[in-house]
Amino acid sequence: MSINKRAEVGSKIIFYMVFAFIATVTAGLLVYIITSEIAGISKIPPGLEEYLLVKRFTYSKDCFVDESTGIISWDKFTDITLRDCYNTDSNSVKAFRLSLSIIDSNGKITEEIDSITTENYDGFFTKKIEKDIEILKDSKTYAGKLTIYVENENK
Repeated sequence: MSINKRAEVGSKIIFYMVFAFIATVTAGLLVYIITSEIAGISKIPPGLEEYLLVKRFTYSKDCFVDESTGIISWDKFTDITLRDCYNTDSNSVKAFRLSLSIIDSNGKITEEIDSITTENYDGFFTKKIEKDIEILKDSKTYAGKLTIYVENENK
């Protein structure tokens, strides 16, 4: 009987060693899968930041929009308004250059404001976004185009 008990103890030790190895590998795989899924969820989709900033420039009353009409104001389209609207104190934010144009019925530019830029704009844009908008100038509404040049695409 003592030999039989030793064999049982030996086989139990082997069983628990194999079980511990399999449990450790399974737990490690489970932790790896969960952390990789969480990391994937937290990634910002490409273009989302630019989309939100374009919305901010075109619809926010803190930026260029006239408060009474909800249309971009020709008079508010200045460097000062841009700096108040979009803080560039951090180096990790994107830089922008914006230009505003009034367009006639033939699609030709009739008036244009020279570009305004954020303080961190270096002059080398990586992406150009154009948006057809309405512009309020001298209490009249005009068809126009807002052109946004994005710098620091990979920041």
